Formats: sequence, structure tokens, C-alpha cells
Amino acid sequence: MAISVPLELSEKTLKQLQQLMLVSAQDAFKQASQQQSFRPWMTLSETAEYMHISPNTLNKFIKQGLRPSLVNGVQRISQKEADRFYNEHQI
Repeated sequence: MAISVPLELSEKTLKQLQQLMLVSAQDAFKQASQQQSFRPWMTLSETAEYMHISPNTLNKFIKQGLRPSLVNGVQRISQKEADRFYNEHQI
């Protein structure tokens, strides 16, 4: 059973509420765009951040089949490879 309560807000309060909602939405979009800012080929530390794991866990994942690429002694892992690894280990 829902209860309806009429609420009247002053024009000033409405404007403050609108501003607060706008700032909250902008922050959410900013956070979402930062999550999408990873490069297609990432360093090991970037990969750990992308996968939301520690560097030690990343090393364990590599031993379990996560495949880094090695070019001139520099290891990189692609986003596609990180996603593939997670998809293959879904429960």
C-alpha cells in the first residue's frame, strides 16, 4: 500500500535540487567515461586496474592462461584478451 504525501517546494529549493541532480549526473558520466578510457593494449598495471584486481592476482591469471604479448621486452595485454579470460572463467 503506497502512501502519497503532497510536497511543495519553493522555487529556490527546486533550483537547488535541479542543480544537485545536474552535478550528480555529470559526475556519473565523468566516471563512466574514465572507465572507458583504457587503451586497447595495456601495460600490466593498467590491465590489473581494468580487471579490478591486484598485480599479484594478475600474475596468477597469467599462469592460468591470460596471454600477454611481448614486444621488445615489453609486456602488454589487450582488452579483448582480458575480456576473453573473464568470459572463459565465468561460473
